[in-house]
Amino acid sequence: MSDAADQLAQALRNLINEAVQAAVERERPTPPPAPAAENPKVPKEDCELCPWCHKNHMAAAPSSTQKTSMIS
Repeated sequence: MSDAADQLAQALRNLINEAVQAAVERERPTPPPAPAAENPKVPKEDCELCPWCHKNHMAAAPSSTQKTSMIS
């Protein structure tokens, strides 16, 4: 009986190994993520001229007091 159990266990191992190998071969690798833009384009209306360096920088988000004054 031990010989039959060993043969059955070996057959199951072989079957599982073959199924795993087939699944691995079928699975496609995920493509690498798209590279991030290092210098994304910012609309001109979102930029302000810096008084110190005289270059355009992104405008700061309005503070909560500026938001309330914009609403009223």
